[in-house]
Amino acid sequence: MTFTSSPIKWAHHQHTRLITLCSILLLFVFVARYTTSPYDEQDPESGSSLPASTPAIKNNAHHRQSLYTPSMFIPDALLHNDFRPISAVVLRTSPDDDTIHTMIDHLHKYPFIKEITIYNLVTPLSTQAFERPNAWRLHKVDINIIQGDQPDGMMALFSTCALSSYGHCYLQVDPSMPNLHMDTLYTHFLQAPDGVHVNVRSEEYLTHRRWQLTFQEGGVDLHTGYANLRHGAIIPRSQAQLFINQVAVLKPSQLRHADVLFSFWMNSYPYMLSNTYPLPSDPSPPFQSMLKAVQDLKAALTHHTPYFVQNEIDQQQPRDVRTACDNDKCLFVTNIDPFPVSTPYEPHQNLTNATPKEGDYVGLNLIGSMRASRLLVYLRHRHPEPLFKVRALTLKQHIWVDCTLQLDAAHSLPRRRVFTMVCPDPIITAIRLFFVTQHLRSFDLCGLGLDNFIV
Repeated sequence: MTFTSSPIKWAHHQHTRLITLCSILLLFVFVARYTTSPYDEQDPESGSSLPASTPAIKNNAHHRQSLYTPSMFIPDALLHNDFRPISAVVLRTSPDDDTIHTMIDHLHKYPFIKEITIYNLVTPLSTQAFERPNAWRLHKVDINIIQGDQPDGMMALFSTCALSSYGHCYLQVDPSMPNLHMDTLYTHFLQAPDGVHVNVRSEEYLTHRRWQLTFQEGGVDLHTGYANLRHGAIIPRSQAQLFINQVAVLKPSQLRHADVLFSFWMNSYPYMLSNTYPLPSDPSPPFQSMLKAVQDLKAALTHHTPYFVQNEIDQQQPRDVRTACDNDKCLFVTNIDPFPVSTPYEPHQNLTNATPKEGDYVGLNLIGSMRASRLLVYLRHRHPEPLFKVRALTLKQHIWVDCTLQLDAAHSLPRRRVFTMVCPDPIITAIRLFFVTQHLRSFDLCGLGLDNFIV
């Protein structure tokens, strides 16, 4: 594998492919939209332009609350469940006081966050400024403020995480807007807590997937990927500590793009959760720094440089989570993936071939559980019956069971199918719809509903 400038220009093919999956929440669009030169270096701390819908996002953030409860994270409860308290590290780069207060107040709503550290690069703050009455503060959260003096602010995310009180860190950069999908990101993280879980702008998803690289030759096992951590990510504290040691060994000349180095040098594929909500638009990804990070990783693995590890990919861990539901109460999952992570990138592969075959599935992972007796399926095109067979994950026994479907013809329309659903245990935490036949064209699933829960 030769890392040169030519094959890395993946976002600038003559014919950029658009892959549209009309999912439960919305039209799930993968778009390559970077128009600057791929080697124009951008400063990740230069700030992001906020979306025009900023007031709407803040309003939604004000009304959001977690489905997790503080009682789940008291010491006695943590002895008997699989939940993990985490530390939040916020890099403050904007002098706007309202932005940082909105973000911190929002993080307070999520009881899995037990510690918040603000690494402040602008006007000074005091902890007293965050002690105003707040109805959402139902659990004790320690707040720390570090007045930063590091010129490489992005590196502060990792040095601060390395010293945090808990085993995992939530990272975010101000002036990003409040993350409206905290519950879904946390739930996704619980499935594989040793990995990097990142909240990805839908417009950046294609770039993230194209920069998932694999190389195996001469004892070198490289399988790594890019992750933009600015809009919310959960990482293990141990990986932040490992990264600090890697930096100490390789001594990179500049750390403006420390987040880029971190994402590649971990030598593992990040778990990505596409965020359907408008997020601040970033400068174009620093492609030159990304290329240099991959080259440094390959050289370090070749020469067995200390602290650079050849991780094994867990093939048993499914990577079928695609996006968060808009209401932050479920995750959309499907095994249909035009970008398989276990194979080398081929520039001429047919990325639009995502027609479902027998045994492929779509579904939902719920945040919590619900009693379900009716299934609604919204389609773009008419399809002959039967379409699916259904399995559900039960709450009590936590096992997958087969459910029976009966079409409710009186309430169905050609593109909206309503089914009566009967499961051995009606209280479920996840559902899968398995295709029973091979489809000759793409299948557009535009909506899904369980009783009155419709996304």
